[in-house]
Amino acid sequence: MLRSATGKSIDAFGACFARQQEEQGRAWAFLPTSSGGTFTNAAADANPGEYWLRISGGPGAARLQLIAGPEAPADIVQAVQRCR
Repeated sequence: MLRSATGKSIDAFGACFARQQEEQGRAWAFLPTSSGGTFTNAAADANPGEYWLRISGGPGAARLQLIAGPEAPADIVQAVQRCR
């Protein structure tokens, strides 16, 4: 599990993270909530391992919580760090 924060807005962080996943050819989905949302690959075919990345906060900053199983892509943490 990784807990972190970013000075970016939820939208800016989300756009960066989605771009990172697409560049790696990975499936992803975003489940919005009223205060942010969750990125996941939980229902993807040929899923190498599940991860759940929760994002919450206001317009100028976001809190991040990554929950990844042992089979999750090793560079998922790197993608979060690059987009922070």
